[in-house]
Amino acid sequence: MEFDSEKRALLAFVLTMVVLLVWAKFFAPRAPQKKAEPKKVVEKIEEKTPAPKVAVGGPAAIPQPYRPKVKAREVVVETPLYVATFTELGARLKSLTLKKYWETTKKDSRLKELVAADSSRVYPLGTGFQSSGSTPFDNIIFRADTKSLKHAVKEKELSVAFVWEVEGNIRMEKVFTFRPDTYLMGLKHRVTNLSSAAWEDSPQITYQKVVGKDEGSRYIFEGPTVFLKEGGLEQVKLKKIKKEMVLDNALWAGYESQYFFSAILPPEGKNFRVGLHYSGGENGLLTIAVVGAPSTISPGKTRTFTYELFFGPKDLKVLGKMGRRLKDVVDFGWFDLLAKPLLYLMNLIDRYIGNYGLAIIIVTILIKVVFWPLTHKSYESMRVMKKLQPKLKEFKEKYKGDKAKQNEEMMGLYRAYNVNPMSGCLPMLLQVPIFFAFYRMLYSAIELRHAPFMLWVNDLSSPDRLPIGFDIPYLGGLPVLTLLMGASMFIQQKMTPMSGDPAQQKIFMFMPLIFTVLFVNFPAGLTLYWLVNNVLSIIQQYFINKKGD
Repeated sequence: MEFDSEKRALLAFVLTMVVLLVWAKFFAPRAPQKKAEPKKVVEKIEEKTPAPKVAVGGPAAIPQPYRPKVKAREVVVETPLYVATFTELGARLKSLTLKKYWETTKKDSRLKELVAADSSRVYPLGTGFQSSGSTPFDNIIFRADTKSLKHAVKEKELSVAFVWEVEGNIRMEKVFTFRPDTYLMGLKHRVTNLSSAAWEDSPQITYQKVVGKDEGSRYIFEGPTVFLKEGGLEQVKLKKIKKEMVLDNALWAGYESQYFFSAILPPEGKNFRVGLHYSGGENGLLTIAVVGAPSTISPGKTRTFTYELFFGPKDLKVLGKMGRRLKDVVDFGWFDLLAKPLLYLMNLIDRYIGNYGLAIIIVTILIKVVFWPLTHKSYESMRVMKKLQPKLKEFKEKYKGDKAKQNEEMMGLYRAYNVNPMSGCLPMLLQVPIFFAFYRMLYSAIELRHAPFMLWVNDLSSPDRLPIGFDIPYLGGLPVLTLLMGASMFIQQKMTPMSGDPAQQKIFMFMPLIFTVLFVNFPAGLTLYWLVNNVLSIIQQYFINKKGD
């Protein structure tokens, strides 16, 4: 069976879209990740040490895990952005709840708990030293100077101090500071050498979390993330850790999920290394240890180790204000160069209209305007090609045994009518990267998480489902937007001039059904974009067809 140039072009587009959609759904990797191997292997950072080791020349001994017969109290800190609960056991963060984000879109949904309290005592922000690890100090009860703090909006900064001391040996103080307008916390870890001998060791602070084998999904990375001064963003899969891994020269380290991020930011301008340890299993313990350079504390002297801590959303606006390349954690993979400008544009529009669904519609219109000349030329070309079909068929019959003459006559006809047989699919192919940029952005951008549009569409980052009183198998509710998108695609295809035999045209008419099935579990925002794009194409095709009649 022979295909003319237009049919080959259209078939190429159709096959490209099908392959890309199937690839995205079943085979696409997560965002491109650099090879998660240590830049430089150094000594292991030990997670547990039964008998704490001390550097030569240090105090006679760092006390063994100290458990006085008193109960560890909790300190609750509330700011306009979050509620944080600290425990005196190790002076660590026990839980943190974000006040502007919810777990689900349901009316009775709980607020988003970014750090969840549990009975395992696996809490972040344990501090210690490389030779002894943080474990001994995690089991020590510090004493807090207050029971609770609550920010008044006008207050600039509040703080809570946790203190532990062994007379004649060591004094440790952890001072957390909070501001009302940021998700950043401050931490000053002060260590005083009360012994008669100098002490040299490397300070460390840890983030610990119980996790599964590999969190996230095919499209979304979830796990430990390290930003290296020379290597950029390292998203380390748990299976790559192989029990433990060390990365040198880090700017910060933390743990990211689909929409949220927790990070430890050591002081800038100094060299830090990050130790990753993972015990494996269904509920393995992940430890991220940020270790500084060796530091000497002379007898009677105090050294202060300063950190900033971030617990909040992966929001470009929020992270961009903080510098330190924190906004790089918002990564849309291969389509980052397109997805981020689209997100910035939608954020700008939403700032004025307050609805991301309308923002998606406006952005779709703007994209259509940019591509209007190309699509106009494409539709005009397809209309002319349809009129030329009888003449092309005549050439094929007349020069049936001479392919060279057949092509020569066809090219002459194209030149005479100033038409390019390949122009029919070029504008469509150019929009494929924009489609996938939207796709990745809608899966990862927290601005669109739980963002309502109107009526039943209350979350643009999830598939649209209209409740109808009973559950549809495998779907739940009715995917109205998806059905409208499929219908619009069918109408568009019926209006588009097509050449070729009836059997081929029937094959192409199945494409709306195929796309409807593929879109049924895509985010509502993506379906909205494709629906609006189809409607605009229908309008454009209507005027072109009317002009040509």
